[in-house]
Amino acid sequence: AGDTAARTIQLTGTGQLFKVNSGTLRLGKYITLKGVQDNNPATGGALVAIETGGTLIMETDSVITGNTSTANGNYAGGGVRVLGNGVFTMNGGTISNNSHNNTGGVWVANPSGSTPPITGSPQFTMNGGTITENSGNYGGGVNLSHGGPFVMNGGSLFNNTSTGGSEGQGGGIWVGSVTFTMKGGDIANNKALLGGGVFVNVGPFVMEGGTIKGNQATGTGASLGYGGGVNVRHTAAITKTGGIIYGDNAGTASDKNTAAETGKGGAVSVASRVTSPTPATMNVLKVLEHTVEASHNLTKTSADDAAEKLTPANGWQE
Repeated sequence: AGDTAARTIQLTGTGQLFKVNSGTLRLGKYITLKGVQDNNPATGGALVAIETGGTLIMETDSVITGNTSTANGNYAGGGVRVLGNGVFTMNGGTISNNSHNNTGGVWVANPSGSTPPITGSPQFTMNGGTITENSGNYGGGVNLSHGGPFVMNGGSLFNNTSTGGSEGQGGGIWVGSVTFTMKGGDIANNKALLGGGVFVNVGPFVMEGGTIKGNQATGTGASLGYGGGVNVRHTAAITKTGGIIYGDNAGTASDKNTAAETGKGGAVSVASRVTSPTPATMNVLKVLEHTVEASHNLTKTSADDAAEKLTPANGWQE
């Protein structure tokens, strides 16, 4: 709950401050959950764990912050982890300054190798609020490994980073075997070695609205520095019917998505299409509305069907 008086609940020791297997944890106004450094128990160091059939709802002015974990194994996430049939609805509030080797802010998954096995379809819906200043190697802000669809209706993911080691994928969001639908909000000013704003490993990523801007793919060297706004792997798919993804020619400097490797997709980079098995069915890029780009901001490294090429006729404004 929460009212007009600010309250902070501080984790002492290690592990979860709250672990919800059933029922609902609602964080209201002026409630702050604060973690610790080196939160590394065998059960993972996420500050809040929503598992089995539990529900987390964050409202305006609630905060989850300050939790750092390097715990490996089957459980990841610095701020929040959502497993099993857990449900997380973020209507407002802030998730900030959390870090983990995998993902810093929110981890949605059913980890393999857990005892007992975890099954179900965890879900995350973001209607508002902010996920910021988090860090991890696979999604600085959010990692969607498994589960039900992630729908972003509003809110903001900004200033998250995924630049550690040689991985560093998806500064804002890393998309695994989950459908990510973006209807509103913004993904801005995030950094990663590959896919500054969004890294799509499987997906699909469906963009119907919102804005992706000011993100950076900062890596240099083999297969790094691609996709300032969005990087799509060769087995993944992206469909865009609305919204804006800016390129590095944007009129306002703060809007520019940039890629460290010249010509590797300031806005969007889509990897080579898989040729086996035949016919390949993934790596489909469909764009049905104009965006704000220049030709060198959009890369596709294979000669696919004309219907999939990045041309003005397919909605990319060059």
